[in-house]
Amino acid sequence: MADAIARNNHLPFAAADSIIIDSDELEREFKKLQLAQFHHELIFQSLKNGEGQGQKC
Repeated sequence: MADAIARNNHLPFAAADSIIIDSDELEREFKKLQLAQFHHELIFQSLKNGEGQGQKC
């Protein structure tokens, strides 16, 4: 996992510090971050449930 995160941080627009928040649109920015968190949670739950690569749905 640490290796995957380290590789991710070298990709343009993928590293956590590449996020830019529009301070004039904080409500919209918050909703975007909530959606991103939800997507990450879905991925985590899929992996936890053994629904990773190689599994047929």
